[in-house]
Order: sequence, then structure tokens, then C-alpha cells
Amino acid sequence: MESRDILQSAIEKFSHTAETGDIRAGRKKFFDTITCRDDKEGLRIIDTIGDERNNMVILAGKQNDGSSGVVSFSFVRKEGYFAIQVISTIAAFIPSEQVVIGFKFENGKEVISGFVFPPVNVEGTHYWANYAQVSPEDLGAFMESSLVTWQMKNKINNNHLESDFNILATDILPQTEAKYLLRSMACAIAKDYLATV
Repeated sequence: MESRDILQSAIEKFSHTAETGDIRAGRKKFFDTITCRDDKEGLRIIDTIGDERNNMVILAGKQNDGSSGVVSFSFVRKEGYFAIQVISTIAAFIPSEQVVIGFKFENGKEVISGFVFPPVNVEGTHYWANYAQVSPEDLGAFMESSLVTWQMKNKINNNHLESDFNILATDILPQTEAKYLLRSMACAIAKDYLATV
């Protein structure tokens, strides 16, 4: 299948099968209203979610030693190439060539990717950002089924950071909303691409 067909099929699956659970209709509409724009580096990025200038979903993770922290995810594209943008607040899991990231979905599909560029410091913070490239099939996996778990592994010392959907803070969405928003963001970047080809 061509990229266009793969993405179109995944968008349709998202439209017909996305679990909204206890998400209120107004909240769902908010999560479905996503705009994209070009950034100064020439990447196509998610610009707003709902009526807010936001392009990330924040998910909590727990380290081997039991301590926790948060990682933010978004999707970007450059022409027909797609990537997951990862911002980590955790010093042991700076998204670099030493770190691998993986996602597992309810339908059994898995997406595993690494980082090929040096990490970039988010100005004025101790956070680090990077991009992990994903194929159209991988992007489709994010749309077709809800996330079950994600994991980051530091290849140097074998430390693991596992998703923890039980950690809630003021800036972290409830589990159902976070999982739905991740699917909706993947769908938005795919639709944005399909509008250009």
C-alpha cells in the first residue's frame, strides 16, 4: 500500500473506533480541533489544540528506582516524512542516540524508534527535545488503536522509564483523555499531509 492509502485507512479507523469512554462531548470536540503550521526550521508542526496554543500531550513515567517524571509527545512532518517529537524532563532519559523509545497498542501493534540527531535544550529549562522518525505505517498505528504502554530505554545503563497512567497532576490529562488526544494528534498531522498530496 502507498503512504496515502495507509494513512487514509488509519484515519477512517480512528473516526469509527476511537474509544471516547467518559470524555464529555465538549472535551472531545476540543481534542478534535487541531491546527498545524510551519515552524522556523521548516517542519510542519501541531500549533493549537482546541482554542489553546499547545502541541503536546504530557504523559507521566516511572523509572526503575520508583521515581517519576513527565515526557511530552507530539507529531511533526517534513514533506512525506513523519516523526514523534519527544521532550523529556528527566535527566536520565534525555532523548539522544543512547535512548530508544517504544509504544505498544491495544491491537498488539508496536512502534519502536531511536533518535538520530543530538538532543536540543528547550531554552530556559532543563528539558531536552528530539525527534524519532516513524514510518506512515507507524503513524497509522497511533491512529488505529489506543496506547497501552510506552517505554524509554537508556542503552548505556539499561535504565527503563515506563508509562504510568496513574500519576495525575494539574497539567496531566486523565488516562482516557490523554490516550484519545495522542490518537487525534496523529490523525491531524496525517490529514494535514494528505491535504497537500
